[in-house]
Amino acid sequence: MPPRRAPSHTGHRGRFGTRPSALNLLRDDIDRGQLHDKISDQTTNAQRILEAAARLQRDTGTPPRTREIQEYYQQVARSYGDPDPSTSLKFAQRHLDDLGMLGFVIKSEENRGKGGGRSYVWEANMDLNAVLNVREEIEAKSAP
Repeated sequence: MPPRRAPSHTGHRGRFGTRPSALNLLRDDIDRGQLHDKISDQTTNAQRILEAAARLQRDTGTPPRTREIQEYYQQVARSYGDPDPSTSLKFAQRHLDDLGMLGFVIKSEENRGKGGGRSYVWEANMDLNAVLNVREEIEAKSAP
């Protein structure tokens, strides 16, 4: 008996006459729309905290600590015209905890030994560039 061969999908069109690559693009558009809705449902401050976390993670290649996000958030907020953004570490922690409960970020404890104490790092739980692109779209729409 000859060995079984996998069916060839070269030139295959789906049920509605679309190529599989077109379906992938459609899925990506739907996912992007859902991400846009999910992010835009958050408060402006929560969105900016998420943006700060995503930018830091993208730029450094590692999940940032709470204090780093809090400090970078101030730069992000000022870049959008907020002259006096909230500055407390507790403010950032509350928003990050909320974003964690909603699945935007993953919180991990970082233990620095006896002298260093412990802190938390926050890893974006979605595509970083997609988050940043959505944030740019939202800010562009809300600009006067």
